[in-house]
Amino acid sequence: MLLETSFEPLKGQKQVEKRAFGREGANTVIYERDMSVIEKTEGEYGNFKPIYQAYAELPKDEQGRSYQAGVFFAYEGCGLGFRRGGLIMENFSKFVGHRIKD
Repeated sequence: MLLETSFEPLKGQKQVEKRAFGREGANTVIYERDMSVIEKTEGEYGNFKPIYQAYAELPKDEQGRSYQAGVFFAYEGCGLGFRRGGLIMENFSKFVGHRIKD
């Protein structure tokens, strides 16, 4: 899924502010539709230009932990992994082992 993204805040929708060149969830802010802050992280990328992206809800387990899927590439898609964490995935988010059955 491609999410709407802009260098300006998105009007009237829940969104995430990230920093260009930011890493590991640092300097990330999740805003409600009225631009009130839901969640925020500090970091060392605050001087980089902000990028705004439409918010997408991540799947959650019974304990309220969020999961983010990722595809690994080495010239082609070659692996699938999952990270588990809070609302903002960051450096301390955990890798989750898994098995796909058909």
